[in-house]
Amino acid sequence: MTNPVSRHLLQDVADPALAAWVRNWDALEALIIRTYRRRSASLIDQLLYRWLRWRLRRGYGRWRAGLAAHWRGRLAGGEPLEQDPFERLLQPASAQAFAGDWSTLQLLPAAREAVNSFLLARPQAAG
Repeated sequence: MTNPVSRHLLQDVADPALAAWVRNWDALEALIIRTYRRRSASLIDQLLYRWLRWRLRRGYGRWRAGLAAHWRGRLAGGEPLEQDPFERLLQPASAQAFAGDWSTLQLLPAAREAVNSFLLARPQAAG
C-alpha cells in the first residue's frame, strides 16, 4: 500500500471488500503516477491496469454514493470537480492514456482525499 494515511485508516475498517477496494485504488494510483512519469505504459502496467480497472469498476457501485459525498466540492487543477474522478480515472481502456497526461494526474489528490474522508466517516470497527 502506498498511502500511509489510508493504511492507518484501514486498520479500523471491518469490511474486507472495502479494504481490498482501497488497496486496489492505491495500486491504480501508483500505476497512473508511474505511467505519467515514464510517458509510457509497460506491458506489465497495461495488464495490471486491465485487472485493476476490472476489480475497481466491479466494486465501485457499492461505494459510489458514499464517495460522491466526499469528492464533491474538491478541487482538481484548481477547479471544482464537475465529474466523478473515480469514473474518469477508470474510463480509459488502456494505461497508455495516462502517459504524460497532466489533467489526469491532477484528479488523483481529489480522489485520495475523498477516499480518506470516506474512510474517516465510516463507523469504526469494534476493537
